[in-house]
Amino acid sequence: MPGWTGRIWIGSDAHRPAVKILTQAIGTRDLLMGIGTLMAMRRGRRARGWLEAISLTDVVDFTCGLLAGDRIPRSSRITVLALAGGSAVQAAVAARGVDES
Repeated sequence: MPGWTGRIWIGSDAHRPAVKILTQAIGTRDLLMGIGTLMAMRRGRRARGWLEAISLTDVVDFTCGLLAGDRIPRSSRITVLALAGGSAVQAAVAARGVDES
């Protein structure tokens, strides 16, 4: 999975071992934040902070994709910007209403 995700993000450099490790770390980060959100909700605890953190990390991902410019393939940049931007907005919107019930 890290190879596929890495190819989406940066293109052909994704095959490098160091890139695969970084991709695994980012994926693990995202997975654990999602699990933290679900655990908080399931236990009746506040989940807003988890969703805000998810949104902020996606904003960072979006910004990195934007700043990469031509150093990554255009199709990768467009995909990263769409996925990270959409996820950042979705998590921010969810954060606003998650603890209001």
